[in-house]
Amino acid sequence: VMYEVTEETLFYSPHLRLVEEEGGTPGGEVAEARRETSELALGPEVELKVAMVDVWVVGLLSASTSLLLAAVVLHGAGRAFWLAVLLGPFGAVLRWKGIVGLNGKLRGSWAWFPLGTWACNSAASCVAALCAAVAVHWCAPSGSWLDVGASAVGKGFAGSLSTVSTLAGELLKYSAQYPRNSRAWVYVGATVLASVPLGLACYGWAAWGPAAGACASG
Repeated sequence: VMYEVTEETLFYSPHLRLVEEEGGTPGGEVAEARRETSELALGPEVELKVAMVDVWVVGLLSASTSLLLAAVVLHGAGRAFWLAVLLGPFGAVLRWKGIVGLNGKLRGSWAWFPLGTWACNSAASCVAALCAAVAVHWCAPSGSWLDVGASAVGKGFAGSLSTVSTLAGELLKYSAQYPRNSRAWVYVGATVLASVPLGLACYGWAAWGPAAGACASG
């Protein structure tokens, strides 16, 4: 809970009011009172930590409530959808941290390359393909917890980790620079050449491995 602390509420006290009513001048007492009360004021770092604790508490309560609802009330597609909504914010936060932390970190002639966006989209492709592979490899029945969990991670977490809108905006920006440079072509090529092989590798072991087709034959 945050309270607005103003100079009037921070530095005013019954003792100072009594001095003023008696016509005195508190002098050094005012400075001492202000020093003591200012030490009680929350700094920006403390306020941020308090806010983060509030966010985590609300998040844990929401997560536990969502898991209980998914386990007891919902079934099948509704359960998978609800869990996907629950996992979506984690992918979105990771994407935000990746883009903010990695974009602009390259140096030299590659300083323009949006490494964070590229890494998030590549990782999301791999995670989504891996989730599909897990359901296929272990023959998860439709509506089972394995099927629901894999679908929720693939659609909720990986879907929020990826960002088509940012990719499209960056490609539009670089396309405007053509034919002065070929950054748009380099960027889209790097995205496809990373996402497609990673997706195939993460899914291929279940689809084309030695145990492929075991579910259909069993």
